[in-house]
Amino acid sequence: MAERNFQSWHPVLGVGSMDEAIDFYVEWLGFRLDGEWEEAPGEPRIAWVSRDGMEIALIEDPDAPSNVWLNIKVADAQALADEWNERRPGAVEVISGAPYEFPVIYLTDPFGNRIHIQQPLSEKEEAERRARVPEMRDFIAQCLAEGKPVPSPDEIVAAVGPSVGIAIEVLNEFPEYAKQFNKNRS
Repeated sequence: MAERNFQSWHPVLGVGSMDEAIDFYVEWLGFRLDGEWEEAPGEPRIAWVSRDGMEIALIEDPDAPSNVWLNIKVADAQALADEWNERRPGAVEVISGAPYEFPVIYLTDPFGNRIHIQQPLSEKEEAERRARVPEMRDFIAQCLAEGKPVPSPDEIVAAVGPSVGIAIEVLNEFPEYAKQFNKNRS
């Protein structure tokens, strides 16, 4: 078997209007229009857009999926926000700081497809984030030893410090949390 079998990923987004979709993805977000196709007038229109090696297919068809959620990692979220705000002033902002763990931009296209742009932490920031793992484990173990219920991720963050994502990872190491979590889901 080949070491890397998956070659590319091409999400297909349902759009209500191809003209609006092109305005959103090409004119505003800066994707390149790579091609359009329509078998015959009145048939579904399809367009392919790309940016920085990422390709998306857009299909104007009432049966196509909408309300899709794309999570995209980028090198510099603020640079994208600045670029997009030049075209549409005040349209986006980078959200960061507690409770967010990564700089993020939330967008929704005109058809309900959600696009979350995330900028991963630097190696140093990630190491600082992971350094809290032993302290989180100790805090959870202490709560359980004292007969207290399993703490929530927010309680762990309040006692130890960010991050919620790491707190959830550590909680999943404890069978008591899995038992409580599954009980709450029933």
